[in-house]
Amino acid sequence: MKRDVVIVGGGPGGAATAMFLLREGIKPLIIEAETFPRYHIGESLTGAGGKLLRELGLESEMYRRKHPTKQGVNVYGTAGKAAGGSR
Repeated sequence: MKRDVVIVGGGPGGAATAMFLLREGIKPLIIEAETFPRYHIGESLTGAGGKLLRELGLESEMYRRKHPTKQGVNVYGTAGKAAGGSR
């Protein structure tokens, strides 16, 4: 099996990368150790993550599944100052 790109890890980052590559006609292969769907506690989504989902065309799917949203998130960098956030 020949692929243009191999992605190690099928989590949110690997899956999004694969979707962007497919849009460009690049065939990725995702290698993942775990069985999906998997359940993880503690994952969350900020404004930047929401923007990425909209770019991937998945916004309506998130609303359809009624995932909870966080309001007023502040993100802090290594200097301790707010690096940006979403509201």
